[in-house]
Amino acid sequence: MGAGPVGLSMSILLSRFGIRNLVVEKRGGVSTLPRARGIMSRTMEIWRHFGLAEEMDALSLPPDWCGKFVYLDTLAGEAIGDMPSGVMVPGACAQWTAMDFKCLAQDHIDAILWRHAKTYPNGDIRFRTEVHAYSQDDDGVTLTLRSGVDGHVTETLRTQWLIGADGSNSTIRKLAGIERVGRENLQAFVNCHFHADLSRWTKGREGALIYTLGKGAEGVFQALDGERRWMCQLWLDPQKDSMDGWTEERVLARVRAMIGAPEAEQIDFDLHSNYSYTLAAVVAERLRDRRVLLVGDAAHHVPPFGGIGLNSGLQTAHNLAWKLAAVMRGAADMPLLDTFDSERREVARRVIAYCMDNLHYVLDIRRAATREAQRAAVAASRPYGNWAGLDLGVHYEAPGAFIDDGTPLPATAHAVIDYVPSAKPGYRAPHFWVEQGERRFSVVELFEQDFVLLAGERGHSWIEAAAGLRGIGKAPIPAWRVGSNADLKPDRSFTGLYGVQDDGAVLVRPDGHVAFRSPVALADPRDTLKRALQAVLSGATQGEAQ
Repeated sequence: MGAGPVGLSMSILLSRFGIRNLVVEKRGGVSTLPRARGIMSRTMEIWRHFGLAEEMDALSLPPDWCGKFVYLDTLAGEAIGDMPSGVMVPGACAQWTAMDFKCLAQDHIDAILWRHAKTYPNGDIRFRTEVHAYSQDDDGVTLTLRSGVDGHVTETLRTQWLIGADGSNSTIRKLAGIERVGRENLQAFVNCHFHADLSRWTKGREGALIYTLGKGAEGVFQALDGERRWMCQLWLDPQKDSMDGWTEERVLARVRAMIGAPEAEQIDFDLHSNYSYTLAAVVAERLRDRRVLLVGDAAHHVPPFGGIGLNSGLQTAHNLAWKLAAVMRGAADMPLLDTFDSERREVARRVIAYCMDNLHYVLDIRRAATREAQRAAVAASRPYGNWAGLDLGVHYEAPGAFIDDGTPLPATAHAVIDYVPSAKPGYRAPHFWVEQGERRFSVVELFEQDFVLLAGERGHSWIEAAAGLRGIGKAPIPAWRVGSNADLKPDRSFTGLYGVQDDGAVLVRPDGHVAFRSPVALADPRDTLKRALQAVLSGATQGEAQ
């Protein structure tokens, strides 16, 4: 349930696994609100599997707006300071990923995903339809749907699984009786979306985020197209501002105060939407209730400081899709779905901690008593907007669906800022470019439909072993040797990057995370691989010996 970016991506993922799926959405269509905007490299890697990268790139904010966060008294007023947002600059992470960060408004994202989801015969999308009630047993879920403009049309539907992708106020989560753990009502905002020409004040002050911190003018401008389209958040003072009564006149008066120039009174604003909301930093106490599963904001509501929410939500769906496909095909046991819960709640807690740190960076800048103190607070905010370690270093630590090899976590100066590529089991398998005949592509493109085995140049025994083994598909797991005289020719040392010798091997999950690693050849590679696959697909790798 839910046709936002996570629900639509979930539909596409399931369709690509050949699983019939129905998306129901209570609204009359996909969202026309910009909402989320920051698309991290790992998210773009996943959407590249769908063939959507070029279309999304064409609608993204021009790169010259993405190089820094800007802090001002008002848009026309004195500058406080800038913080470079290094990972948002095109090419900044080119050695680690084929995909750049993109700034793309959610209404564009939803429209692209909706159009693409409709192309799959396995997927169906129904608007003005919602789940009113459900019951479940060992074999499936019985849904009561309400549809139509007035919601008076009811229908009973039988399905094997129910996935709640219906937002932070999730009906599915509430029907399941699942509570949220964390902090509610952190800060109130009014969000507005408008067209206006602000170029006389933004020229030379372009930034991914433009904060205004003057008294009575606190908020943030977010450019959507680099020209006239804007999204703006107005910070509400709990001592003075109510959540109610934000008329168009009142919203635009605050926006003009944030501009801070008399000429702003003559600017024509075309206000498209405005609504109030409060921040929360919460995770569902569990993401699975038997045959009911939660993804996106239904699973974890992340503060927007850092723009991680949509990205984390998509990766939750990505984690679930292959595991659900494995169970439905009979390749995996039901406990594998418990690792969906443990892995994604672990990451959600990590992401929320990061976003809360970012909130405190901004609060420190707001509350600083002097200009010198404000600038010092800006200088201390570097992790906000510099997150390569958090994005590309995404990993799981609790074994269950991977076999820990006992090697230490990569050493970094700052776990959020710094990315150290690692093929330690549980980690996103590192990117490198490969050549196969006339084709050149990122190795990450191989990790989608099934487990994949990568072996060193002398890893023939691993390739032979994989030929007789199946992962979650009908065919044997794909397997390649990597090296200058092998199947895939890398642009750098595969063995050095993946921590194996040239007769070692790495097994990668369909979601691109490393499941198993053997640094060297073993006496019985087929038995080793077979046991590794069985352990991962059973969701019970805790204590599994290599």
